[in-house]
Order: sequence, then structure tokens, then C-alpha cells
Amino acid sequence: MEQRQQHIANENAEYPISKVIDVLLYAGTCLLARGAHSMRVMRNLERMASTWGYDIHLNSFFRGIALTLIDKNNRETAITRYLESPQPSVQFSSITKISQLSWKIHEEKLSPAEAQQAIAEIVNEPKHNKCWVAVAIGFSCAGLCLFSNGDFLNATTAFLGAFLGYLSKLLMDKHKYNTFIGIFIAAFITTLSTGMFARFDILPNQEAAIATAVLYLIPGVPLINVVIDMMEGYFTAALNRMLYAFLIVLSISAGIWTSLTLLGLSYF
Repeated sequence: MEQRQQHIANENAEYPISKVIDVLLYAGTCLLARGAHSMRVMRNLERMASTWGYDIHLNSFFRGIALTLIDKNNRETAITRYLESPQPSVQFSSITKISQLSWKIHEEKLSPAEAQQAIAEIVNEPKHNKCWVAVAIGFSCAGLCLFSNGDFLNATTAFLGAFLGYLSKLLMDKHKYNTFIGIFIAAFITTLSTGMFARFDILPNQEAAIATAVLYLIPGVPLINVVIDMMEGYFTAALNRMLYAFLIVLSISAGIWTSLTLLGLSYF
């Protein structure tokens, strides 16, 4: 009996439970912060944990993960920890690479240390140049303006407003201002940039530019994840994401309203 207990205790000695849960929490919070829904986080962590000889129970929140790790060979050996996720920043490429890594861990039996190093390399990969991202956002809003019956000049002002607004949001993020204050400022500057042309009757049909230039701020990923989490039973995470999305929309609305009020416009 003692030999059997010793065998169970040593079977996962190569992958100690405290090390494994640290790696899983690191991977899970990285996925969560980059826009993965709760079930996707669960599937990836479950795949990794199973490879290393453990079962998991996951509670996903908007800003963190509570994870319980259980030894498959000795159910009495378990540990629960919570880790707060980084600031939300949607990056689908990172989600895909971490998901692919989880399959690589499963198939090639990578160790937790190797997995942690690979995840760190994915997280620390060079990001897209922010100025080019601002240009791309400007063009996307300009295209939406054209689809909304705006002309070429309206689309140009939509591009300008979205470009300047996104740069102001980057500046707010760089100085670590509250997320909702940054969104409010971005919406305010975007609407002010496009609304001035309407205020002084420089361009006709400028309301198309005003309405579309702020669309880059709409929290599409959180709203989609709300629906997915609700359907898959992660109600706490879904409600957290819903409140976050609501506050973003409220910040956008406040920024637009403040700018239009200062300009003396009343389109909406």
C-alpha cells in the first residue's frame, strides 16, 4: 500500500502542481486579455493540463481567472489560484498561436517550462506599428462613410477624425489613463474633427462622416463574447463583459454628445 502511494506521489513529480498551475494561469490570462471567449480559454487550458496529468476547473471573469488544478492520479492533490489578466487588447493572431501551441504541447509532450517560454515569445512578439494601424482605421471609417451615402470629401473628414481620435486614445493608453476616459477623449476629438466641417457649412451631408468616424471605438469583440459566454454557461464572465461593453458605449456617447453640444449641432 505504501509503495502504491509513493508511486502516485512521484508520477507527476516531473511536473509539480504549483509550476503547472502558474503556466496555465499565464496562458489563460493572455488568452482572456487578447479577446478569447471563456470556452476557448477552457479548451486550451484543459488540453495542456491533460498532457501534464491534471484536470482543471475554471471560473472566468472579465479581468482574471480562478483555476483549480487536480492531479488525475490522486484527486486529493489539488490547488486553486487566481490571476488577474493584463489590460484588454484584442489580438487574434496571439489567440491563434497560443491555441496552436496547446496542440503542440499535447502532441509533442512539451514540459511546462517549455510551454511558458513559448507563450512568452508569442506575447512579446513585435506589434504592428501604431501609426499604420491609425491609418488603417482611418481608411476603414472612410469606407463606411462612403457606404453611408457620404461623398469623397465626407469620407476624407471621416478618415481625419478617426485617425486623430485613435492617436489620442494611444496617447491616453501610453500615460495609463482610465480606459473609459481614453475612449471619451477619442470620441470627443473624432467628433470635433468631423463636426467642425458641418458647423461652418464647409461640406454637405457631413452627418455621414460624424456617424461613421467613431465606429472604430465600438466594442465588437466584448459584445460577441457576451453572446458566446451566455450560450456556453459562463454567466459571470458574460455579465462582466456586458457591463464593460456598456460602459464603453456610454463613454463613446458622452464624447459625441459633448462635442456636438460645443459645436451647436443636433443630429442625433
